[in-house]
Amino acid sequence: MARILKEARQQGGVTTWAHFCNLPGAESPIDIALGLVDAIELICYDDPTQLPSHWGPWENSGMSQAEFTVMRSLDLYYQYLNSGFRVPITAGTDKMGENIPVGSNRLYARSVGEPDYEGWLAGLKAGTGFVTNGPMLTFEVEGHTSGEVVQFTGRSKVRARATARSILPFGSLEIVVNGEMAAIKHIPNQTRPAPDGLYTLELEGMFDLDRSSWLAARVAEDPASKGRILPRGLTVFAHTNPIYFLRSGTKVRELSSIRYLQKYLKGTTHWLNTGARFATTAEKEEALRQAEQARRLYAGLEK
Repeated sequence: MARILKEARQQGGVTTWAHFCNLPGAESPIDIALGLVDAIELICYDDPTQLPSHWGPWENSGMSQAEFTVMRSLDLYYQYLNSGFRVPITAGTDKMGENIPVGSNRLYARSVGEPDYEGWLAGLKAGTGFVTNGPMLTFEVEGHTSGEVVQFTGRSKVRARATARSILPFGSLEIVVNGEMAAIKHIPNQTRPAPDGLYTLELEGMFDLDRSSWLAARVAEDPASKGRILPRGLTVFAHTNPIYFLRSGTKVRELSSIRYLQKYLKGTTHWLNTGARFATTAEKEEALRQAEQARRLYAGLEK
C-alpha cells in the first residue's frame, strides 16, 4: 500500500483509508505512521461501533486474542489520535447493491479557501466538519471548531458545546476526550415521534485539561436497540473531527494507545514474514523496511 499511496500523492491525489470500519488493514499502522494517509473512512459498509467483519490483522498476527485483542474501528481510530497522529475522518456509502441508498454516509467538510471541490478536499485534509449517516452535528470548544489546533501552558479549563439534530431517532449525544466519554446526554422518549419532526439534543460541559488532548462529539445509538431503521441494521451515528489542545506544543501521547499500535505493527510484521504474498523479493524487502521504519517511529513516541 505504501508505494501506491506515495504514487497517488505524487499525482496530486488525496489518500483515504477505505472500509476502515470492517477492513482496518494490516498495513494501516505503517502507512499512518509514515504520514501517507490523509483521512480514515470511519463510516462505510459496516458499523464503526461494532467489531469489524474481518479480523485479518488479529488472526494473522501470531498472537493470541488475550495478547492482542480485536478492537472496534472507532476505538482503533482513537488509538491513532492518542498516539499523536492527527488523522481526519471521512465517510463513504460503499454502494454495491440495493440495500443502501447512495449518499447514506456523508462527510460535511467546511471548505478551505474557495467553496469548490478543491476547497472541499482541502477541508477534508484539514479535518473540518463531521461524518454522519443522518444526524447533523455541531461542536465547538472555546469558540474553536474541528481541525483547529490550540496551544496552552499549565492547565486549561475549557467549555465544550455540542448540538445534534436528526430526523432519525438516536440514543445519546456524547463528548469524547482522548477516546474516553467525558459527557453524555440521552434523548428522552426516542421511541416516540419528535414533536416538530426533529430529534434534538444539546450538551455542554467544562473540562480540565492537564495534558495534550483532543476533543470530539459523537451521536450514538444503543446497538441493542430493537427499533433500528437504517439499512443493514446500522446504528444511527455521527462523529466530528477532533479539536486539538496541545500543552506546551507537545503532541497527544497516551502510552496504552502507543503500545497497542506497537502490537498491531508486530502482528503486521509477522504477517509480512509468514503470510503476505509478493511479486518479487525486492517488494517484500521494501515492505519490511517500511515496517521497521514505522517501528522506530512508534518506539520514539514512548520517550
